[in-house]
Amino acid sequence: MLGKTISWALPIAAMSGLMGIGFVLYHRFVVAPGPELREPALVSIRRGDSLRTIAGKLEEGGVVRSALGLRLYARATGKGHEVKAGDYAFPGGERVAEVMLRLVAGDFGLANITIPEGQTVHQIAERLQSFGLACDSDIEREARNGAIVRALGLGELGAEGYLFPATYRFSPLAGQSRIVETMLARFFEIWTPAVEKRRFELGLSTQLEVLQARLDLTRAQTTELGARFGFNAALARL
Repeated sequence: MLGKTISWALPIAAMSGLMGIGFVLYHRFVVAPGPELREPALVSIRRGDSLRTIAGKLEEGGVVRSALGLRLYARATGKGHEVKAGDYAFPGGERVAEVMLRLVAGDFGLANITIPEGQTVHQIAERLQSFGLACDSDIEREARNGAIVRALGLGELGAEGYLFPATYRFSPLAGQSRIVETMLARFFEIWTPAVEKRRFELGLSTQLEVLQARLDLTRAQTTELGARFGFNAALARL
């Protein structure tokens, strides 16, 4: 009788132990919040990425503690095939359920940026950098002499006067080329020949604005050269 009791008790104890270990692991890797991050983790989910690939990217980025935990949760809830492709910014400290909710909803980490009318390329570049999108010098270089600017033949001032003032939604992974292309596309979408003709009749032609910008740049360069000459002359007299 004692032998039969022991033979039943051992499997039950082993099963209880495994269930306990499973509960602990489930709580740690699925229920518990993910790691805290000093900066948002940027994760790019591409169309066609498998659930394994997606989970691996999230674990590598520090968004979840376990890729396996996320995969098991996604399969258990049937949400694995509903993930939306896009660029995400995860703040950290989110549970697997919260991460999956964002992936299924397509809650991309897009930055809403309003470009006021009348800003120069330099000012626009500084504003974009303040939102953490790209280095202002890289944006300005792209707007002055990037591939799209050269292809459009915009001249020595590049996209000066052609970056359309509007509210944009940019991915945190958008580079300077994508940003400039988007703003130029918006300009040429709105700035139809009819609009340009009407502005010309009112003395507000885009070409006139570009010429005025060139004149302002020339004046600024002349002032800078004068200041340098005066400074060098003062040094020579010391």
